[in-house]
Amino acid sequence: MKSVGIADLTFFYGPATADEIKVGVHIHSPIVFHNSITNEPDGPGVDYIRAMIKEMGHTAEIMVLPLSRIMLYLKTSQIDMTLEFGETEDRKAFVYYSDLPVLITTPSLAVLKGSKPSKINSIKDLRGITMIEDYLNELKRQGF
Repeated sequence: MKSVGIADLTFFYGPATADEIKVGVHIHSPIVFHNSITNEPDGPGVDYIRAMIKEMGHTAEIMVLPLSRIMLYLKTSQIDMTLEFGETEDRKAFVYYSDLPVLITTPSLAVLKGSKPSKINSIKDLRGITMIEDYLNELKRQGF
């Protein structure tokens, strides 16, 4: 079984035959955020998934999960789709990535003026900044 992955906005679509498609998402504003009024995941990524699944004649069951569980659930067919699941050679064994992107983003980093580093030209300029090192290590730990 393979899934569908689309550029930065990545989807998995397995052999779901039921009317309800199970979608695993992780909170990462502004694409997916927690709506404090409805107590549900919300945002343009969620809107896109709902519209796409509706067009396919199904309904969506959207579950907020940690990234590591999303990967496990994709591998074990416990969910049918996900958002923003970066393409790697290892994941291509169980994830299908489409040829056309749904969303293209440019990563950015914001720092307070006058703080270290004052100029960022490469990843080397980020060394020594605990927040970045911790974040990059966490991403590596989760397989990204």
